[in-house]
Amino acid sequence: MGSGKTQTIALVDTTMAMHNAFYITAPAGWRVDGRVVANACDGSKAPVFHAVSADGQFEVERLPVFVSKTMGGRLAPGCDALPAGPDVTQFLQAVADKLRPGLKIVGTLPVGAGLHHAVEERMHMLSGKATAAGMQAQKVYVDAAAVRATDASGQTLGASALMSCVTPLTPSSAATQTCSAEVIVQRVPSDTPEAFAAQAPLREVKVRPDPQWLAAYRQQQNASSQK
Repeated sequence: MGSGKTQTIALVDTTMAMHNAFYITAPAGWRVDGRVVANACDGSKAPVFHAVSADGQFEVERLPVFVSKTMGGRLAPGCDALPAGPDVTQFLQAVADKLRPGLKIVGTLPVGAGLHHAVEERMHMLSGKATAAGMQAQKVYVDAAAVRATDASGQTLGASALMSCVTPLTPSSAATQTCSAEVIVQRVPSDTPEAFAAQAPLREVKVRPDPQWLAAYRQQQNASSQK
């Protein structure tokens, strides 16, 4: 798919002194664009990008992260309700068109090894955070799903989502539930289930945060949480 040569583009955080926030590395000749998006629900920032191979046969797009947050059972300001509860397949079916206009779910796909690994990593990370913060009385849910979809032009795509929810086991007026979902859309020449599960386009496009930006962003988030 790639020639071995790569290109790297920087995504700038316009809210932090125009600091480079993320770097996207893709094969040379690929068309790549992206931006840093701040979520209206919790203020978290994440990269959104779209990359197409030089021959136009492969495409990968990372959509804005979906975040839903409730406090004491009430939806937090700026947040959307989580459709159908924490079920990742139903979530994709409910919000596909909102995340990418014209996207329609037409079937399911197998979850590949890459997604299974991502689930394990996210579960380990969230469980570790809860324990470190003394929040053992919380339920951590992490799951992934993959679906077959079509876009507005009728092209067949594969969409995958990694969803996580942290929910207090004991409801209270101060209890906070936070759920998020990261959605990736891919197009490959062969639209077989195996081809989508292999996630070839996603393996070609790598994203990494800028260390200085990440440290400043985490400091900013910690300061906000203590107010």
